[in-house]
Amino acid sequence: MNVSRGASLLKNLSHRRQGSALDAFVSSPWPSARHLVLAASLVVLAPGRGVHATAAPVPLVTGEPSIVAPLAVAGVGLSGRALPTVVALDPGHGGTNLGASGSGRGVFEKKVTLALADRIRVLLGESQGPEISVVLCRESDVMVPIRARARCAQDSGARLFISLHTNAVPAGVRPGSQHGFEVFVLGPREVEDDATLAALGSDDDAAAVWAAHEVRAAAEKSILLGRVINDALTQALGPAARRGIKQAGAALDVLRGTGTASALVEVGFLDHPEEGMRLASVEGREPIARALVAAIRSFVQRDEDREGLTRASSPPTAP
Repeated sequence: MNVSRGASLLKNLSHRRQGSALDAFVSSPWPSARHLVLAASLVVLAPGRGVHATAAPVPLVTGEPSIVAPLAVAGVGLSGRALPTVVALDPGHGGTNLGASGSGRGVFEKKVTLALADRIRVLLGESQGPEISVVLCRESDVMVPIRARARCAQDSGARLFISLHTNAVPAGVRPGSQHGFEVFVLGPREVEDDATLAALGSDDDAAAVWAAHEVRAAAEKSILLGRVINDALTQALGPAARRGIKQAGAALDVLRGTGTASALVEVGFLDHPEEGMRLASVEGREPIARALVAAIRSFVQRDEDREGLTRASSPPTAP
């Protein structure tokens, strides 16, 4: 895409609601060096919706393998049966990236998040409701690159993506002095960066506008996902454990480029003497796992209901 087309395209993309925080970003000079560097390093492909064949995706990083094979058909199978809803779970850290450390010997975030994700997968398979297929973005103690984690959600056609983590106090703060869970979603600036990148990766202006729209639509769904997770964990762990829904204060790169509703959840402080012990035990993680299962099912149902209302209100197509 040349500079003149980029300037024209950015004007076309500025149709969003007036007065939003996103407008200020779009009104900045185009193209900035920051945009060009981002565009050169990442291409965001908007996920497909409805009944269609999906092509093999372009790797976000040269030489990076695909984590999950793309679905041949999204939405409906060849037999006419609805395919299961796909949920992507990302157990944070792994391999040499240990994550936060607990007070017990050998207690690391990477182990806790993998055990939690695996338990959520089992519970989703056992619970009542529409069929849900769970994809784990890592299934063993390996280090997975950040971009590959986002590709995990993208390649699988996931309806939602949750990155699981445990917390620890920052340097200079007394260990064990903080507790509770918090939920993160992308902020407006990151959403607009992703929308711009999606547009830059499109073949023409019409496709670019649609690609940017899908990024922003996913961001709105992410806020709903964050609220549903926050409510479920509050009900399970109590209001005193709730630290809120945030758009800054954590490394959120893993949520970028997923192409779907995405949230990062810090389920508790591993360095807290009591909370850390609960997180390190099967019994202590169970209420968290069940709360996240309830949140996932609630979000999927709401999202499907909203899609059904959208289809019902759409004008019929001409024969």
